[in-house]
Amino acid sequence: MADTKTTAAVPEAPAWAKAVIVAVSEEDKCESQTDYYATQTGRRVVLAWSRSTRADFKELRAAAGRFAETCHLASAGKDAEHRDNYSMGRGYYLKAGHRYNSGWYVQKHGLWYLKHDGERSEWGLEQGEMQPEKVAAPVGAGGVSGVTVSENEAKGGIEIRFPSKPAPEVLAGLKANGWRWSRFSSCWYRRNDAQARAFASNLAPNFTDAPPQAQDAQGEATGAEGWQSVETSVDA
Repeated sequence: MADTKTTAAVPEAPAWAKAVIVAVSEEDKCESQTDYYATQTGRRVVLAWSRSTRADFKELRAAAGRFAETCHLASAGKDAEHRDNYSMGRGYYLKAGHRYNSGWYVQKHGLWYLKHDGERSEWGLEQGEMQPEKVAAPVGAGGVSGVTVSENEAKGGIEIRFPSKPAPEVLAGLKANGWRWSRFSSCWYRRNDAQARAFASNLAPNFTDAPPQAQDAQGEATGAEGWQSVETSVDA
């Protein structure tokens, strides 16, 4: 089976970590006429460390929402939650469709994964946090119509405003990527960093995801109150 080459050295697991959450792409290689059922593995992308080996679909969905190729699984229906706990089954995993469909699935593995498949995986972890190649909201290339993205220079943050309540999959992407709702300013906000800018540029393509100028390290908001925008409106 074909595998991609590693894009980074396999890191040591943090002392608190007991498992890793991995996204895997696979291609359907089944032959119905001969009753042959199999898939060919493509990319393996490690999304997160985990403090527990227990199967937890909420945790899998949160990890899936932080990677562009799997963010659709963050808000997928219950039928995406697979529990193949039979002999030769895959176990607990998230995937749209049945086991042998072409596509991506997200699953948790024990730390044995580091030795067995670590060198064949793409690592996007930094100090134990989920750090994808580029965070993306589950929307098309044209972004979301009418969205406004603005930089709050005083707070060192980015704000996103929608003309109406966002679609469920967009809300799931916001929450999974650390955005918070401010009733005071009627916007979604988070710290202005590369991850936030990449997410915002996916919603509003005209918004640049270039690194911002140096910000005051103390500028992070502690709550919704006082979070007010210095508008640099962007037409989506």
